[in-house]
Amino acid sequence: SYKADIWSLGCIVYELCALKHAFEHTTLQGLVHKIRNGEHDRIPSAFSEDLQNLIAWTLTVTAQSRPSIHDIIANPFLKDYVGEQISSSTSAQELQELALRCRVRTIFDQVDRNGDGSIDPSELSEALRNLDASWTDDRVSSLMVE
Repeated sequence: SYKADIWSLGCIVYELCALKHAFEHTTLQGLVHKIRNGEHDRIPSAFSEDLQNLIAWTLTVTAQSRPSIHDIIANPFLKDYVGEQISSSTSAQELQELALRCRVRTIFDQVDRNGDGSIDPSELSEALRNLDASWTDDRVSSLMVE
């Protein structure tokens, strides 16, 4: 699911900083225990507390408590950097589409009641129409295919 992707992102960023896996143990049972309890070492102190907090946020055990990609991008720690990386040649329409996709994904996660990545299209349509009346069932269906 999408929230599992955020957890994976946290694992990757952790490994890039610490040069080791976020969760390590000599036995499978011990590894499962560490993952289920979110027990991992801090990244080296050469990295900022902001980065440590971002990694911890993405490795939150409960999927519903993990940030969305929109939350991560909007985080003050990354916001300026992300803004610098967006090319000046990127059109306003492309930026609006990116922002809209982030908002749609966030709504999708809210409507996905059991977190399995599957929702009822009519519920999503209703949620999106509450956000913006221009959403139609056909438009939602085309997004769900992507």
